[in-house]
Amino acid sequence: MKVLVATVEQKQFDDILNMLENSFQESTTSFFLDHAASPRDCLIKLRNDNFDVVILDSSLTGDDPSKALGKIHAAAPRSSIIVISESQSEGDALELIRLGAQDVIAQVQLTRSELIKTIYRVYERSLANVQVLSQASDLILTNTFDGIVVLDLQNRIMLWNHAMERMFNYKHQEVLGKVMSEILSNIVVSYDTFDIDEMNIEIARSLQGYSFVGQNKMLVNKGQTFHFQPYYSPLHSRSKRVVGTMIIFRDMTEKIKNAMEISGYRESTKQLANSISKMIFISDADGARNYFNKAWLDFIGIETNSISYETWLSHMHPQDKAKAQSAWQQAISEHVAFNAEYRMKRNDNTYRTIMESGTPLLGDEGEFLGHIGFCTDVGESGVTNYRQESLGKQKISTPKLVFETISRSSSRAEESVSTMDNSPIGVWKLDTNFVITKAPPVVADQLGLSPGELVGKTFYDVVPAVSKEFLQMVLAKQETLQLNGQKIEYSDASTITNGHGHKHVFWDLAAWPLKDKFKQVIGVCISTMEVEEKNVNDKQKEDFLATLVHDLKTPLIGADRTLELLMDGTIGDMDKSQSEVLTMLRRSNQGILRMVQNLIEVNRYDFSKPDLALESAYVFDIASDCIEELSVLANQRNIDLSIELPRNQGSVTADVFAMRRVFLNLIDNAIKFTPQGGSIKIWGEETPNIVSVFVKDSGIGISEDELPFMFERFWRSQKGKGQAVGTGLGLYLCKQIMDAHEGEINAISREGGGTTMSISLPRRS
Repeated sequence: MKVLVATVEQKQFDDILNMLENSFQESTTSFFLDHAASPRDCLIKLRNDNFDVVILDSSLTGDDPSKALGKIHAAAPRSSIIVISESQSEGDALELIRLGAQDVIAQVQLTRSELIKTIYRVYERSLANVQVLSQASDLILTNTFDGIVVLDLQNRIMLWNHAMERMFNYKHQEVLGKVMSEILSNIVVSYDTFDIDEMNIEIARSLQGYSFVGQNKMLVNKGQTFHFQPYYSPLHSRSKRVVGTMIIFRDMTEKIKNAMEISGYRESTKQLANSISKMIFISDADGARNYFNKAWLDFIGIETNSISYETWLSHMHPQDKAKAQSAWQQAISEHVAFNAEYRMKRNDNTYRTIMESGTPLLGDEGEFLGHIGFCTDVGESGVTNYRQESLGKQKISTPKLVFETISRSSSRAEESVSTMDNSPIGVWKLDTNFVITKAPPVVADQLGLSPGELVGKTFYDVVPAVSKEFLQMVLAKQETLQLNGQKIEYSDASTITNGHGHKHVFWDLAAWPLKDKFKQVIGVCISTMEVEEKNVNDKQKEDFLATLVHDLKTPLIGADRTLELLMDGTIGDMDKSQSEVLTMLRRSNQGILRMVQNLIEVNRYDFSKPDLALESAYVFDIASDCIEELSVLANQRNIDLSIELPRNQGSVTADVFAMRRVFLNLIDNAIKFTPQGGSIKIWGEETPNIVSVFVKDSGIGISEDELPFMFERFWRSQKGKGQAVGTGLGLYLCKQIMDAHEGEINAISREGGGTTMSISLPRRS
């Protein structure tokens, strides 16, 4: 047994040495005793050698024992710490244990028998934990959906779980002890689909001590095609020597299949677009339009879809380019829908007025793919194609739009016939009491009424989905507000669509202050547009997602709780490599659980008014508890945690569970995006009115152009995508929680220079 005594006083070390020598002379246990006379000396010795027990004099912990204990755990996570304390208080002893000490001995109680009893107790407890992990590993490995294989330094298979049996069609007893590449050679038919040499190179890199994500692999095995994403992680001995590697094979078959189906769907969409008379375009994420349907090509006078973005732009009227491009660039940078109006040269060399609307295209992970849009030739009469088709009683499905602010002078708003009156966008005019003074014919037609029947009624009586408070907020804030996908129900005796004599449509709405020529507010303008039944499908998908994540949460929590109980029990033996594998699996399980919990909370904040369980709490304590929960992740990456959060301070009124979610996300992000050997500093500040907590890391940082989008739903940094997995919902959820608490969340960052996140909560009585 190796024991390190960290104490300034040489006499205290000599006394402990005599106690231990006398004790071990009476037993068969061999031991090694070393002395560290300063905190720096202690950390150096722990990093260079393995000690089973560290006896730490409290004089070396300074005023912040949590920081000292945290550094010792980071340097030697497997060493048990015994603190010799000047205090005899049981409360002080429990606090030290909570901060990471395995046991505490008061200085006045330091006797030979007490010291020996304590050393044996913490040492045996440590051995018991290792034994528990060994028994629990099979349980976790058996139930995971990921394939897991462990190789030794000669690439021989030491572990092959059930998921590997399913993926590769080999039982574990058939492969144990055999070389990985030989097993793959028996399976792989075509090296074009699974490059064994490439995988051998990746294994060799992992055995050099690197953790990384490998290249995607495709395997055709007995008529079935599998797609894998391998994750490599070296396994270390207690002396930090690489003794093997673990590979996790994540089955990506279903995801790849879905992506291929989406690609096929896009091609089908293009073919369908060519059969439609309306002009349709598709752009990429940079805004370059890479597809124009046949109607567009016929309009310009080009026979095939070989038109480039620049060629198309050359047909636009020179005076309209700057304004139109400005609207497009804003929509591209903000990933939102847009409307634009410009003149385009037709195939007969005459300029025609084009009204254009585009809506964002999003991928499975919420990533922005570009825009899809349609264009209407307004024509000399000012009557749009939509209006002409509406007069012919033809049903038209219109893409969902997010409306930009539309500024119109009062004189133009009073025109009897206008482009907006005859477009799919209905523009309402209300006075300051929200009484309708003008109703759009296209919307009145949707509701089965005439515009005259709507004039004189209050808007929120006609459209209950829009509250009076919403309209009051438009006037109070003096800005444009939006509501998307609102279900509008109305009576329609002639059309029974749901068995109750009611019909419904879905609208996107935007409302802004209406001003006269003197810039005085005289009412409210509202634009409405019917959107497709797709909103219903989207809601069903959201409901399905909510149910799914709730169903996932239960087994994940069960697995975590079972593992925790097993680790605190006395079941079985476990060797070192199995312990490391199980530690990685539990960390992965907890990461998935955090993502699932984020999805549940996002769904709760998005679809219902948050019901906060407000109570008096110390926000510094909440943050400290979250740091303790995630500190093992920082220790494994050798990240230095500096914590300045005094206990029982930072009093606020808050939902403790919700604030835990905020801190877990912020601290987890800091750890994930900080390289090995980096640092994270967490501290708190308070004033009579505000309590703030800061999380500063030395990680990869965020570029300046990405900062405005970091709290958006599904946002993920382009640089960070290759470094850590995630849903892109963590910071979005943090923003929702802070808004619900009437607090703030902010970020200061620069690419390559780390990130500082801060949250501020108001004190409330």
